[in-house]
Amino acid sequence: MKKIFLIALPAMMIIMACQNATQKNELNDKSSIDVKHIIKSYHELFNNHDWEKMAAMYSETPEMKDPAFGVKSIKISQSDIIKKYKELNMMIPDVHDSVISMYPSGDNDC
Repeated sequence: MKKIFLIALPAMMIIMACQNATQKNELNDKSSIDVKHIIKSYHELFNNHDWEKMAAMYSETPEMKDPAFGVKSIKISQSDIIKKYKELNMMIPDVHDSVISMYPSGDNDC
């Protein structure tokens, strides 16, 4: 009986680990689809110069890194984001952006 238990226990652990990895991969796949949709929506709003809707995608006062403000993170309001991009649009009337490539970042062990 002990021999069966010693063989069955590792086998059960392997099966459970594989199931967890599959569930994690499915979650990552769903999350990446959502993220891709958000990124595409953001760039569509940017390219349409719809600064109000684009700024609404941010939290009320996001903390971000923006090369225009140096290398440190800054807190900026949605209204400041709108103002910033309206000013950019005045300087570059046909300003647009494109996504060249998307790749995962962070903990993606499976």
